[in-house]
Amino acid sequence: MVGKATVQLTTWISIVVWTLMIASVAAQQPTELACASFELERHLDRIAFIDHGDEGVSVGDQRVLRFDLTTQDGEAIGHQQVLATVVHGSLEGEHEMMIDGTAVFNAGLIRVSTIGPLRDPADTSTASADTLDWNVDGGTGVFIGAYGTMTTVPRGDGSYHVVFDISCLDLD
Repeated sequence: MVGKATVQLTTWISIVVWTLMIASVAAQQPTELACASFELERHLDRIAFIDHGDEGVSVGDQRVLRFDLTTQDGEAIGHQQVLATVVHGSLEGEHEMMIDGTAVFNAGLIRVSTIGPLRDPADTSTASADTLDWNVDGGTGVFIGAYGTMTTVPRGDGSYHVVFDISCLDLD
């Protein structure tokens, strides 16, 4: 059994890691982005695994990831922070991942979320090998009021082809 102090400490560690990843906005090349369909490449930069509760994979465990975002030509245009939390996927005890992310661009932020499978609970070094459809559920800057989808297609080497298909609310 894990003590309350250990759970609080690991929660604070996850908050600190998440905050540091958000604060690590690198210099980005100016690129025209807007509410529309566009395609990018996503490359895994780093991943951390936080074991909450029982040793081994259990509900509440987290993976904190950071990806570099580039154009099809390799131009750096932003990054994405992702927090994946293990949740119950079925009443039979299978696990799923509740995944929240923020894509950071000079033009603004895009918030995304999805549910994905936990294929190999022991593998804490890689991101998902599955194609995932994400909900776009908000944004800032030119992406204010963003809604739509983001699809990530794995390339097998820790990188992904990413397709944003977004619209924004007309707030005028």
